[in-house]
Amino acid sequence: MLNPNTALVPSPTPFAGEYSYETTTVFIPAGLHTIGFGVTDVADNLGNSGLLVDDISLRAVPESPSWLLFGLGLMGIATGRIVISRREHGQTHTR
Repeated sequence: MLNPNTALVPSPTPFAGEYSYETTTVFIPAGLHTIGFGVTDVADNLGNSGLLVDDISLRAVPESPSWLLFGLGLMGIATGRIVISRREHGQTHTR
């Protein structure tokens, strides 16, 4: 995201200069989405503006209920192994 409060600096791109930028992360629900990018000049008499988009990454992040079910499954497996191990060694409840 553009940070216009910083100074205009020379650009290594075909643009004459650029402002610094900020990284933005947006979490959206699963489904089909359209991503749009744009630029506009508002009261800019010095030159035309452009938009340089670089290094975009999209990835699926498991939702909280998925992690909860995964954790419960691991706890169930661990409990089952403890019970089987105690039965094999002739142990019963320790309380």
